[in-house]
Amino acid sequence: MSRFLLFSHLTVLFLVRTFPPLNFFIDMANTKSALKYIRKTETRTLRNRQVKTRLKTLAKKVQSAVEAKDKDALVAVSKEYISALDKAGKTGLVHHNKIARHKARCAALIAA
Repeated sequence: MSRFLLFSHLTVLFLVRTFPPLNFFIDMANTKSALKYIRKTETRTLRNRQVKTRLKTLAKKVQSAVEAKDKDALVAVSKEYISALDKAGKTGLVHHNKIARHKARCAALIAA
């Protein structure tokens, strides 16, 4: 079986299929440290994808609370969304200006 068709254990574990698989490029590595860097990159990519997906889901929940005109749900979901944004900003996954913009918009929606 060729290296091109194999998926890494992390990709299979999270049931995420990318084409080409992230470990397809292992054959390009010339040193052990390069192989380790590829493994670290794959792990971080999967983790970052989870965080970004969660942020999108929370943004949709905020929007649905606004459309439903449910003030209590909006406050609760906004608090959760802002917390997730701040955590994503700590690792540099989301730009700090984007975080500030979304927090301001959430506050404006709550105040309205």
